[in-house]
Amino acid sequence: MKILVVGSWHKEKAIKYISQAQELGKSLAERGHILVASPNSGFQGLVVKAYKQNNGSEFIGYYPKLKLMDKFGEKVLVEPDTKIYTKQDYPTRNLLQIKGSEAVIGITGGFGTLTELIATFYDYKLPAVFYKGSSQIIDKFIKAEPDFAKKINYGNDIEDLLNYLEDMSIKQIIKKS
Repeated sequence: MKILVVGSWHKEKAIKYISQAQELGKSLAERGHILVASPNSGFQGLVVKAYKQNNGSEFIGYYPKLKLMDKFGEKVLVEPDTKIYTKQDYPTRNLLQIKGSEAVIGITGGFGTLTELIATFYDYKLPAVFYKGSSQIIDKFIKAEPDFAKKINYGNDIEDLLNYLEDMSIKQIIKKS
């Protein structure tokens, strides 16, 4: 399954969740999933690093306009196996990442991550999970929006979150049959 990882690209926020990033990257690799992510030095980059260290099969990296990466000081932490140069701004790149995925997992992040999760459910009808307690903005939104809270699996056990995504993927396959 192609699983998109979303979260903060700010290194100082991401580093607080390095153990979760390592566990997530390792689990995605061991379970044979394809990792979709931004190839940056934030949370996604930490996951990608662990994924590749554990012989992950394929990392698909989506790039915004390269000038924007330079402008915001975003650095590539791990080169993707498959590079997709969207030549778009960040919000459009984010939507293209979602569209190219089959499920989404979020840890850390702010409004950008929140908008990715909203688009995941409402626009692309994909399953998504979020690591509880890793973003005040998203935690508050989940509590304030009951409809959104019903759609997202929300917890703080990486294996349980991945099990949920896998179960939902199987249900979608059966539903399409």
